[in-house]
Amino acid sequence: MEKNLLPPLERHKRLIRVGGYCVSIAGSVLLATAFGRLGLPLPVQLPLLALWLLCLAGAALCVNAAWFRQLAKAVDALGPLQATAPDAYIEQLNALLQGQKNRTLQDIRLVNLGSAYAAKKDYRSAKQALEQVDASRLNPALRCPYYMNLSMTLFFLQETDAMLSVMDAQKALFDEYRADERTAQTIALLDIFAAVARRDIATAETLLRQSRRRWTDSESAAFYDSIERILAGNSGEKPE
Repeated sequence: MEKNLLPPLERHKRLIRVGGYCVSIAGSVLLATAFGRLGLPLPVQLPLLALWLLCLAGAALCVNAAWFRQLAKAVDALGPLQATAPDAYIEQLNALLQGQKNRTLQDIRLVNLGSAYAAKKDYRSAKQALEQVDASRLNPALRCPYYMNLSMTLFFLQETDAMLSVMDAQKALFDEYRADERTAQTIALLDIFAAVARRDIATAETLLRQSRRRWTDSESAAFYDSIERILAGNSGEKPE
């Protein structure tokens, strides 16, 4: 990714950091000088010093929050590439986030890499990316996307026992997100795949019919057609 395409705060991160240090040092020197010239007693100095340090910490937190929001927004803007040009998506995602020390940003990178590799049908690379995430410390906002991606990846790798284990363990999480339009269709697909993995074809067919009625766009219809062919007996075929 070209440098001028990076978010402003990321592009000028070093300059902002140096500026912050200069302001901190200059302000502290001025404050100390004022204390000396005014002859303020220690009980007065301490609250003023605490207030100055609090202002510095608050400013740093605000800048950091704005920087995080800009990076997250930049990642969201790459979203359309994930389905249409996954290689470009992977390249630009890594340019944005690879090397970032923030744990949540690295988890965002890995979870989205898993999705992009799955879009390429490179499920082994998807699994390798997802395996680098420590699920025990995952940001709550990433938990559902992470476990959806992991379950889907395991299904396509035909690791159905592992997939069912993940889905059973995360049942409460998936139930919580069933009403969310951003995740509802994927969770519904996982329910179908879980039924297939359990060889409960009747349930899988029922769930498939329900999904067809709810999501009627052409892309979903084509995907459901491929699942239907599997359920009809073409066990060697995978959804496209």
